Amino acid sequence: MDYESKSVEVTFEDGSKGDMELKFPIKEKKKVYIVGCANSKNVLSWDDPDAEYWGVNNLYGVPIEGAHYDRWFEIHNIWQDPKTDKMLRRNMNEFRGQDVLNYMQGLASLKCTVYMQKHWPNLIPYSIPYPLDEVVQFFQNKGINLDVCRYITNTIAYEIMLAIYLGFEEIHVWGVDMSVGSEYEHQKACCEFWMGVALGMGIRVYVPSQADLLKTRFLYGFEEKQSDEWNEKLEKIRVDAKVKRLQLEHQHSEDAKTIEQYRGVEKATEEIKMIWANLSDDLMYYKRGTL
Repeated sequence: MDYESKSVEVTFEDGSKGDMELKFPIKEKKKVYIVGCANSKNVLSWDDPDAEYWGVNNLYGVPIEGAHYDRWFEIHNIWQDPKTDKMLRRNMNEFRGQDVLNYMQGLASLKCTVYMQKHWPNLIPYSIPYPLDEVVQFFQNKGINLDVCRYITNTIAYEIMLAIYLGFEEIHVWGVDMSVGSEYEHQKACCEFWMGVALGMGIRVYVPSQADLLKTRFLYGFEEKQSDEWNEKLEKIRVDAKVKRLQLEHQHSEDAKTIEQYRGVEKATEEIKMIWANLSDDLMYYKRGTL
């Protein structure tokens, strides 16, 4: 990948600001694969010669055969606590069980551009500030008002926006579910919104069948009959499972009572043996004239 130098204002690790020449990657390919941590990443093909591959957060620690990356994204606020000298990410010194400093050292080992909130010249030399102002201005120029441009709830959305801004003709999103019931559920709508923006601008968007994004089982209204039948089937499975569970719990309760009864018999027989053993000894002593 080729790079171009740009002079940008950066915030240094000591909090000071100044202009600095940084290397920004040049887009040379038509497609981009945005890769998250969900399961569909494991069936992604990594041999598309006309595509860039983008990673996120601590995905670098997940072994995936054939994986290689052209750009990386760590968008969260990371800073050093002056009281403890520890690196904090979202005000915590650990990220998914890993010390934040070690995590950042892992980012530095990637040897590709890492988009962050600021440049870390010593810790992550390949880091560059995410061009948020330029990206937002780009969409405003396309007629999207500022409030909508600020509808960004997750890192994948930042990646999709950047891919549109850079002019990719195809955006493939793998390893991203944000499924209902998960901690990322509230982020899903934003991700799908920016995919819709891409589609509206004539960009081809691809999501694998294994992922939950842009999926619905039935068409609202037109497939209500199929939806009702499906829900009835699920409800029957749920009720049958509940009945069997209650039966087993009742049986377990009865079995527990029986077990306690048998334990009582065991204990009683042991006590009887002890009582009669003592009586036998007393009778023997009596016969010998010892009492």
